[in-house]
Parts: sequence; structure tokens; C-alpha cells
Amino acid sequence: MSMWLDFLANFNGTSFFINEQRLSSDNICLHTDASGSKGYGAIYKSNWFYGSFPHSWQKANIAFLELYPIVLAVFTWGHLWRNHTVVFHTDNEALVSVINKQTSKVHCIMYLIRKLVLHCLTQNIVFLARHVKGKDNSIADALSRFQIQRFRELAPFCKPNPTIVSPHLQPEIFCKGLKLY
Repeated sequence: MSMWLDFLANFNGTSFFINEQRLSSDNICLHTDASGSKGYGAIYKSNWFYGSFPHSWQKANIAFLELYPIVLAVFTWGHLWRNHTVVFHTDNEALVSVINKQTSKVHCIMYLIRKLVLHCLTQNIVFLARHVKGKDNSIADALSRFQIQRFRELAPFCKPNPTIVSPHLQPEIFCKGLKLY
């Protein structure tokens, strides 16, 4: 309820029709991945970011860890997807179901789902998830494992430097006080 109250408090009453063209990772080059004990990475066109998970997240639910870079990507590049439908491809089948149903019994996952839904509502983004085989997600996988040389070989078209992720989106701040277990 608090998510909807927050949305309604800030909604200006203006809505646009969703663009008929469905954006997907095939035509916007959005790929995200998480490596449970290491970190996360994301690519959007020639832009990219990566980061490490806090030590306290090492035993966190893998679906939560895989969802985190998707939420970061929406907060970072979502303004570019305004009034579109976006297909998120993830190599975690359980997360596909969670994103498409927008619900989970796991509290920490619901925390991120609420953030995702609220931000997509404010940008008028419709989203859905589809599964992609891990072998087809090698660029984001290299980022999530801090294999920058491999990343450069797989994605020579990317900018030389990563996109700066806002400090308030860093794991320790964005999920401060969240119980992961």
C-alpha cells in the first residue's frame, strides 16, 4: 500500500500511451547478471556498470542478487525507456516468474520488486521477464565476476568507462537495514 500511496502522491495525472515497439535486450542490449559471492554487472547499449556485493550479502537469496542489477539498470537508464515495454532477460528462471508475477514470499525480494514497480510506474514502463541461458549472457557474466579484460573482448563497442551509479543506489544504502535472511 505504501508503494501505491507514494506513487499517487507524486503522480501528476498525465499518462501517455505505451509505444507499440517492445524493447528487449535484443534491440536495446540490456543484459544483467549477478555472481553470488562477487558482484553484479549490467550493459545497456554501449553503457555499462558493475559493482561488488557487501560481505553481508554473501548468503543472500540468489534471486535477490540477480534482481538487484535489474533494479539498478531501471533506476540508471529507465528515463531512456519511458513509455515503452521492456523485456528483461535473466539467467535465473525463478526470477523470471517473480518479475512477471510481481510477487514473492521472500521479504527482501519484495523490497526490490516494489522499488522496481514504483520506478517503472513513474516512467510509464511496462516490463516483463524472459529466461536466457547462462551461456548467452556472457558479457554481463564477465562484469559480475570482475573479468574486465574478458568483458572488453566480448564487448569492444562499450564505452571506456562504466556509467556512474548514483551513491544512493549502492547496495549498502539502497538496501540499508533490509534483512536478507
